Parts: sequence; structure tokens; C-alpha cells
Amino acid sequence: MSRRWRIPVRRRARRFDPPPSLTQLISPVSIPSGEAWGIPTINDGVVRPVSIPSGESWGTPTITPGTVTVSPTSIPSGESWGTPVIVIKFDLTTLHRRPGRTTGYELQMVARLMQPSGPPTFVAVDSILWTGLSYVDELSKVPTLQAGAGISSLSDDVVQRLRALRQMPSELWLYRDGELIFAGPLIVWNTQSETVTMQAIGLLGYLRYWDVDTDTVFANTDQFTIVKTLIGNWQNSSYGNYGIGTSHVATSGVTRDATYLQAENHNVGQRIEELSRRENGFDIEVDPTTRDLMLWYPLKGVDRSTGENAIVFDGQSITSNDAAASVAPGDVASDVMGSGTGTGDPIWGTVFDANVRAQFGRAAVTESYDGVSETATLNDHLLGTLHARNDQLIVPGPQMRVVADAPLSSYNVGDTVAYRVHERLGLDGAFRIRKRSVSVDKNKVETVTVEFV
Repeated sequence: MSRRWRIPVRRRARRFDPPPSLTQLISPVSIPSGEAWGIPTINDGVVRPVSIPSGESWGTPTITPGTVTVSPTSIPSGESWGTPVIVIKFDLTTLHRRPGRTTGYELQMVARLMQPSGPPTFVAVDSILWTGLSYVDELSKVPTLQAGAGISSLSDDVVQRLRALRQMPSELWLYRDGELIFAGPLIVWNTQSETVTMQAIGLLGYLRYWDVDTDTVFANTDQFTIVKTLIGNWQNSSYGNYGIGTSHVATSGVTRDATYLQAENHNVGQRIEELSRRENGFDIEVDPTTRDLMLWYPLKGVDRSTGENAIVFDGQSITSNDAAASVAPGDVASDVMGSGTGTGDPIWGTVFDANVRAQFGRAAVTESYDGVSETATLNDHLLGTLHARNDQLIVPGPQMRVVADAPLSSYNVGDTVAYRVHERLGLDGAFRIRKRSVSVDKNKVETVTVEFV
């Protein structure tokens, strides 16, 4: 019987050399006949296969978009390599406007230690680990800040001051990328479940704590000097100095007569705000960094609507194009009537705009002004109101992304910017910002809403 011998056969190892760099060239080399390599797809990543045995799946190769050469070489005759496909994706929402980089916010509680004379002493208490915050700047109005934090995350020192707001007065200071952008007294807090929400007002809000405590009469006095004097009278009193600096305040060139009698119960903040809104008035704020009173005549702000560095709000940054226009009663007026009430008999006045009468028709609004007993002062108030009501009210309602070419630090309330949405409806032009509201979520994503004068 014959014997069958099994002769061992040495199998030749299959070879798959790693391809060269895929950054510029995809070149399959030495692929045995009958095997499939797949269809390469060029996308926005780079994958380099190394030492993959023949017959195994390599997947979809990708390379960075750019100037690319796809050159199959050394493929035996009769084999199919496939059709190279280049896929390039464009995000049209960010093609023109790049999103702004992540912004760092730090919220700090600061103790305000009052002194018998001179400004207070400020002592940092601790940082607050906020979960969400929002702040609002409004032209010649008191800024506001609201911030939420987990109660369990608050330090003992912060909690101690929250328990005694009156005995241990505190301020909230907000830093954006290391720059102090808000400072002012913590006035309210409330809790919901395990979160505490704190509210603060800007430094200009301190003026609302002050009253005229002595008869003060001004005759032919510069309006900036009136403001400086009213603030100085209170801050020169014992424990009345809140650190608002006025030494640098100059003059505006506009003179006024004004009478503030103690018996008329004048609030300093309210009277200064009303003074700023009179005809030929001014803009006002307190710088959070220097705590200096800032007064502008005639207007605060810069025209940023044109030029190489123009601030443009349009479809690339606006997330909602909702808007409204109104000429409802009270929103537009050709005539403004009003009364002034002081210690004597009330006085009455009226002013009008002839062009508005002729185009829209005669329409009136009525105002009253406490503590105004002089006809010239009353007329200034009425004219200021008339100029604010002599056109349609435009209310844009956009929330906007903070984009790289329109960062928050590049514009402020009072500035004029380009706004382009609903061009056919007339919302395309240069508008002055009256109010700016910023919200920041826990992921530090900022959204901003603006309102125009």
C-alpha cells in the first residue's frame, strides 16, 4: 500500500506597504490582483494607515482640504481602484463672521467699609462660582447685574455677608477677560431651590440713596457744575462718601437756573437724571474702574457705522430678525404739554414740532415734573421729550452672537452702529445704541441684545 506524504508548503506572506503621507498624495502600492481598496474620500482630517495586512478593511481615508493631487500608481492591469471623491463642507453661518473666542468672566464680592470722612475702603471677600449671569448698560441710566450661584458653592465669608446686607454692605465686581466692566452695590438676593440669585446696581445707583438736605439755588450756572455740586454736598457729609470722583469734571458750556429746596424732597439721582434729559442735556455714567463721574456734552459715543473697523449687525450675527415699529399714542407726538410742581402754584407749558403736525397730524403727550417751579426749566424738559417722540419708535428685537469682528469691547451704549435687517422695511442704516443687554450661560456663551435711540 502506497503511503501518501504531505509536503509542507511555505505560504508567501502578503505585503501591504504603508502609503506615503496623505497630506498631498494618496498612492496605493502593491495591491494584489482581486483585492479592493475602497473609494477614498477627502475631508478635513488626516488618517495614515500603517502596516495593515492585506485583506483587512482600512476605512475611509481623509485629508485636509487644500491643493490636493490624487494619483493612483502601480495598480495591475484590469483592476479597479474606484473614483476619488472630494467633499468640502462650508458652514455659511461662520464663513463671513467667525465666532468670538471663549470669554472669561470672574465675579467677585467686595466689602464696602464706610469712613467718617473720605471714600470707603474696599476689601475683596471672595470669588463667586456663578452658574449664569446677565448685565445691562443703558444710556444715562443705572446699570444692572444679575448672577446666579449654587448655595453650596458659596464660601463662608460670602454667606456671612449675604445674611447681613445692611450691617455688612457689599459690592459685586464683574471682570471680563481681566477688565473690570461692572461694579456696584449688592441690593437684593433671593433663593429658588438650591440656587441664590443676586442683583446689583451700578455705581451711578448710589445717587438714588441721596437727597437734597439743604436749600440749593443755582443762577446761570453750568449744568456740569450743578451735577458736581449736588454730589459733593452729600459726599462731604459724615459717612456720605461712596467714592464717586468728581474732581476732574469740567464744564459743558450750557448754563442753567435751578432751585432745589429741602422741603421739596429732591432725590439727587432723580434730579440729575432729569437734568440730563433736558434740551441741550448730557450723558452720564460712572466708570467702574476709576469710580470717576463721566459727563458728556452733547452726546456720548462714537460713530462706528462706517469705515474699515465698522460695527455691522446683519444676518451674519443676528440670530432673530424680529422687529417692530410704532406710532401708537404716546410713542409719537407733535405736541408735548406738561406741568411743573414746586413749593408754589403749579406752572404749565407746551411745545410743538410744526413738521410732525403737517405730516402726521397734531398728536400730544402730557408729562408732569416734580420740583420744577421755573418756566424756562419746564420748557427744557418739554423740548427734551418732544425730540424723543418726533419720529416712529423702532424696536429691533434681535439677540446676536458675539462675533470676532464685533466684540463687546469694541462698542458701547451711545455709539452709532450699522444695522441691516429687513432692508425693504427700512431697517437698514446707522442707529445709536441706547441699551445693551448681555447674557452669559454656564458654558460662557454670550448673547447680546441692543436697543436703539
